[in-house]
Amino acid sequence: MSKKLLVFWAYIVEIISSTFVVILAFSIFDFSEVIKFVRASSNDVASNFAVVMLAASLGLFWTFYSKSDSPFVQWLHEKEAFEVYAHSFFFSVGVYVILVVSLILVMNTSSNLIAILSLWLSVLGLINVYSLIKNTYDLMKLNALFNRNNKEP
Repeated sequence: MSKKLLVFWAYIVEIISSTFVVILAFSIFDFSEVIKFVRASSNDVASNFAVVMLAASLGLFWTFYSKSDSPFVQWLHEKEAFEVYAHSFFFSVGVYVILVVSLILVMNTSSNLIAILSLWLSVLGLINVYSLIKNTYDLMKLNALFNRNNKEP
């Protein structure tokens, strides 16, 4: 499998998993109860999860980008890994921005479609927490490897 296809597959798996969880929720629970739950919890999810994760993902993305002139990041470019990590952080930022906006809309509209979208984005955001932590950890391991390999003798 090519690198690009593998990276694309990672995003698709998150999207499919989120869709599956939402479909499962609507299969197990009554539609109106799920919508009621989304509406009742939207303020808490927005303030205690979505905004926090947006700040975290922005911080990680900015930290990664701010090191773009470092030897480590140049090495990532040579290994064709820079864009993979940049896209992963950017994807996380996008998920949490859209989640925050959708939750604000849920609090201020009566649209069931927006409530369903917010539920789906909340699940995607939860799944994406793992990806964000894993990508950060992998970058730390790569940085340690780079430092070991480029240590002055």
